[in-house]
Amino acid sequence: MMMTGMKKNIYKKMLSLRSNGNGSGGSGAGASADDMPIEPMGVDEKISETSSMKLELMLTSLKAKGRLFNWKTRYSSGGLFAKNVQELCSIHVAKLTANNEDVIVKLKQVDKKLNARDQHAMLQWNVRELFMLETVRGHPSIIQLTYGIVTPLDETVLELEPCEHTLWDLAQMHRRTGGNNNNNNGASSSNNLVGTIPMPLVQRYMEQLLSGLEHCHKMRILHGDIKATNLFIRNGWLKIADFGAAQQLAPGSNLYSSKPSFQVNSFAYRPMEIVALCKYSPAVDIWAAACTIISLFDPARDPFYSTTIQQLVNIIDMVAGPIPEYYYTHGGNPTLPRSTNDYGDNNNNNNGSGGGGGGVSCRPPFSLVFSHVPAILHDLLQAMLKIDQADRPLAGVLLWHPFFHSRLVG
Repeated sequence: MMMTGMKKNIYKKMLSLRSNGNGSGGSGAGASADDMPIEPMGVDEKISETSSMKLELMLTSLKAKGRLFNWKTRYSSGGLFAKNVQELCSIHVAKLTANNEDVIVKLKQVDKKLNARDQHAMLQWNVRELFMLETVRGHPSIIQLTYGIVTPLDETVLELEPCEHTLWDLAQMHRRTGGNNNNNNGASSSNNLVGTIPMPLVQRYMEQLLSGLEHCHKMRILHGDIKATNLFIRNGWLKIADFGAAQQLAPGSNLYSSKPSFQVNSFAYRPMEIVALCKYSPAVDIWAAACTIISLFDPARDPFYSTTIQQLVNIIDMVAGPIPEYYYTHGGNPTLPRSTNDYGDNNNNNNGSGGGGGGVSCRPPFSLVFSHVPAILHDLLQAMLKIDQADRPLAGVLLWHPFFHSRLVG
């Protein structure tokens, strides 16, 4: 059963008010990451600098403080337990001494090959994740930080609530087992041989994701790396994790400044404002959330899979274009390529407006580009994938979309 007319009107009214809000929703925490109190651990700094010895030292020290016992290290090429940040970040599983409950221990190290200044900057960046998790804690859709410390050896140790698997793992599981192939909700019949997550689960997890993002954005925090592998599941509840790329807006500011040395979102999940190195807002999380939804129906690859900026620009142009000239005149990327898409329009205008590549009327419809995604999701995704970040609805507004107030079968 679809949502009532009153709820539809609320959604439309909130969209009309989009230009009057910036997504900040509040001042957030008054402290900065540099001001956060850090508890040092009493450890021997003379021990070997090897990673294995450091890890044993960290876990032994936590055990001595009466927090952990019976730990085991788990790595894999993907999913929840991963070691993938230049061998400087690792995930481990341990048990709490007090109640024998499992916890996740995330260890972030500083590269000692860097000079002293860069080592300090790397430590501050590692501590930032601890601060971000502390700032947004308490929301059911955000992984909970239960303990955090920084050691004399400059390791940052985060103790997190345990989770069963990631949303990506769940999508892969349904793909292997056949998932939901009934196509009761408008999925293309050409996808019959590929299992997908049942639509009621997609609805539940996306609602929880947007609720968590709304909380972060009200605290003036941008997550900066939303994707299925960073969304964990615990007892049927989605948990936003990995705040390593998160940023908090300074008081009085509504936009972040792009830097060539640091770009938010994984490559395939970057909207045009990031690719063009323009100032950006928490709306980058909305774009990435849409990419995440799409990835659930094609878990074999990233939704906007590309290996070069040219390929990514072409995909963005096809999905959300034409690309406005603004990104070429006001962006910080002097080598930003224009779309080379040729849509074969009747007027042979294949250069397009603002490098869009082809007439707008000949651009393939959204329903064709994402024909493997159930049709009931198309309107929601189109709203989230607006080329102009100011046109993307806030997370709280999206929660009023008809999709989240529909009774789905699957």
